Amino acid sequence: VEGFAFNYDLAGRWLGPHNRLVVGQARALWLFAHLLRSPFVAAGDAALAAHGFAYLTQRLWDPVHGGFFWEVSWRDHSPTLADKHLYGQAFGLYALSEYALATGSADARAWADRVALLIDQRFRVASLGNYREFLSRDWSPPPASRRGYLGYRPDVRTQNTRIHLLEALTLYARLNPTPTSLARLAEALRLTEAAV
Repeated sequence: VEGFAFNYDLAGRWLGPHNRLVVGQARALWLFAHLLRSPFVAAGDAALAAHGFAYLTQRLWDPVHGGFFWEVSWRDHSPTLADKHLYGQAFGLYALSEYALATGSADARAWADRVALLIDQRFRVASLGNYREFLSRDWSPPPASRRGYLGYRPDVRTQNTRIHLLEALTLYARLNPTPTSLARLAEALRLTEAAV
């Protein structure tokens, strides 16, 4: 499973091999899965969505600590940027939820449940009703001075991450409308509106 290649210039010329980022791979999976639920579906979209699902769950998932790596090597799929960012996990949840809705796959739904639980257990700070933005590969807190892959210190909360978490939780609540998923969605909405 090789993932999706995005390294093209504006004229569509291939620029060579490149590493695979969780956000881009998840966006591609979401797109092809969403097409399956749209009037624009084309031959081959189901196979592309299945490929994206396999890559996300087989290559970008950390088999030791869980969670999605930020980036893996195009050559051997080993982690090149191994820290765990809420932004990347949210895109994974968004894509998996769309794929589960589009296909009815029990496996995809189980993956979406797994990632939603991971976000809840690893990133959400229950006492604050808020979320951490990034953690080390093994889920330990990074030093306060260290910047994550998006350029922010561990104590910074960004609207960019919040809106994508909100997006993911919205789709996940449609897939699995439990009291917990609906409460997390309402909480994320309040956080986004309040920008705290």
